[in-house]
Amino acid sequence: MKLTKLSMIGLTSATILAGIALSQTNGVHASTLSTKYSSNVRQAPTIHAAITGGLAVGTDRNYQTVAQADGYTWYQLANNQWVANAGAQPITGKLTVIAGSNKRTGPGLKYQIVGSFTTGQSLSFTNTTKADGYTWYQVGNGAWVASAGTREVSDTNAVSTAAIKQSTTTSEASNGASQTASTASATTPVQNSTAASQSSSTRSATAQSTTTQSTVTQSTVTQSTVTQSTTGTSVSAKAAAVIALARQQVGKPYVYGAKGPNSFDCSGLMYYVFSHALGMNIGGWTGTQQYAGTRVNLSNLQPGDLLFWGNSGTPYHDALYIGNNQFIDAPKPGETVRVSTISSYFMPSFGVRVLK
Repeated sequence: MKLTKLSMIGLTSATILAGIALSQTNGVHASTLSTKYSSNVRQAPTIHAAITGGLAVGTDRNYQTVAQADGYTWYQLANNQWVANAGAQPITGKLTVIAGSNKRTGPGLKYQIVGSFTTGQSLSFTNTTKADGYTWYQVGNGAWVASAGTREVSDTNAVSTAAIKQSTTTSEASNGASQTASTASATTPVQNSTAASQSSSTRSATAQSTTTQSTVTQSTVTQSTVTQSTTGTSVSAKAAAVIALARQQVGKPYVYGAKGPNSFDCSGLMYYVFSHALGMNIGGWTGTQQYAGTRVNLSNLQPGDLLFWGNSGTPYHDALYIGNNQFIDAPKPGETVRVSTISSYFMPSFGVRVLK
């Protein structure tokens, strides 16, 4: 999303509202939204309205009225406060964690572990699906948890302490699908909740199995060994994951304000690939993404770095550097996500190293 676009507001509030009046629904919903992507709050339900604030990832807000405009569903948070469904979705239900569970980047055992949830923690989910014999709940941007260690509740207090303790006794360390060591495979190692946040890039081809926090089998790579491996290989592995996901988006159309999965603008593409490949939140527009890492000279770029065009503080475009003097970006309306080569005709102004 180009920062300069924020000032391209040439319509009055009355004109903006008149343009969406026919599509606005009536009635009060009194429901709740969960913010999956950093989202702008606008004065009216249209991308042409002035931005009055923002919602951070993970923010829950009540909404009252729904409107349709510019290809989005808009939710009214308060008077003159609207947010689009590109970054916020209605909460489907509530969960309580009854056994320590892994947080994965997608709904299935093949997805990377990027964190963990602790027993007794309350979560909101916006989507569900089934995979690998479990129900998976989307509890945030690039954040999924399995039914093995959670329970759906209408009131998070409805799950008794006794039930939580009983489940904890039988499954002290869920791997996000509560597998035991006997069912672990080379591609789905069982890890305790302490190791749950370690990158999947550190897994060995040999099955790793840990059934409790205090017991590790003879064939298991120890936690200290995994930690050392993470230090040595995570940067290149993370860069490869981000670049691979970015390549999958090539050919998808540019849409102003879009953050995927079917269309993108420049910063929306960057946000999408880092959040879905690694579970990293680098901010939702160029103005924040320029501060997501350390500034690097263009002569010292590495795959996975961000490229920016424009002045420091007010860049208008960004892209993902993929090596060999090439980058992937969502260029402008009417074009699609592409792989391009850096040239003097369109030379970036500076780079930012996000991965460490």
